[in-house]
Amino acid sequence: MNKAQSSLGIQILLVLLFSGLFYFFSADQALLESLLFFVGSCLGVALLYLDEQYFSSRYAAEGVEHGVVITRSILFVLTLVPLGIFLLTSSGSALGFGLFMMILTGIFVEMVLIRKDTTRFHLRFLSQLKKPWNQQQVLTYISGLGFFWLYLLVRLFIL
Repeated sequence: MNKAQSSLGIQILLVLLFSGLFYFFSADQALLESLLFFVGSCLGVALLYLDEQYFSSRYAAEGVEHGVVITRSILFVLTLVPLGIFLLTSSGSALGFGLFMMILTGIFVEMVLIRKDTTRFHLRFLSQLKKPWNQQQVLTYISGLGFFWLYLLVRLFIL
């Protein structure tokens, strides 16, 4: 099993885990909101999968550098931070939060899985940058994203 299949398997397990936790920790255990969270989570995993398997080849056909996956770019990841804050403070949408959390979770899982191979990490997540990052910079980036991810999980499930 390669790392892409491993990442997809982990993401599917996390969809089930997060959906169960969402139902368990919701104030009145609302089934409809839990189902919307589950559907959003599935859409998030599907978006990441389709972007890598289907859309990246379309980008290459249109002249974008081969192997670039837009949902893994540093610009996409950085835009997730204000989006997450908006969803947390303003939206309240279970569907949107499920979609967002699984996109963020999927990207975070992939980063953790390939963190030691800085060349592959740079090609996958930092291809827009001219200068490749060293191992310490990669770990700092992953740590920052990880702390934001954990903060959102705590806010979603506990607070």
